[in-house]
Amino acid sequence: MNALYVTVCIPFLLVLAGFNHAHGFTTFGKTPTNQQTPQPPTPHVSAKSCGDHTDCNYMPHTSCVAEPRTPSRKSCLCGDNKPPANGVCHADRKGPSHRCTDSKECVDDAMCVPMSPGTGLQNQTVCKCVEGFVPNDAECSGADRMGLNAAMGILAVAALYRTLY
Repeated sequence: MNALYVTVCIPFLLVLAGFNHAHGFTTFGKTPTNQQTPQPPTPHVSAKSCGDHTDCNYMPHTSCVAEPRTPSRKSCLCGDNKPPANGVCHADRKGPSHRCTDSKECVDDAMCVPMSPGTGLQNQTVCKCVEGFVPNDAECSGADRMGLNAAMGILAVAALYRTLY
């Protein structure tokens, strides 16, 4: 008898508990009281064109890097690949190809290294993705490691299967 009581009561209680979460319903024609107004879109700010990092010396914390939307064009951008707002950069860390003095300034999986020979700017250092990572906008993506992780996962499953069966 107790088993029948538990079998009937538990589903009934679960159904009642489910109705407790119906907070979003309103009556017909009533507008929700916590309606938020949408934020106006931020205007697109164009950055100053440049040829190399020295062209951006007048604007602190910027580097001459390829624009994310038009890679053929170089501009003075902040470490997050966005133009400075009113001459100020708000990015905490610098992405690949940005000038740096220490690896702590660079994004995760990047380090501060001397520029490549032939650029004419050998005395400058830039953030560069470490081996196994590729530049992806203002970050270093681990796309190269994804294949390795998948292969290791398949091997682990195969070894487990062989051990169990």
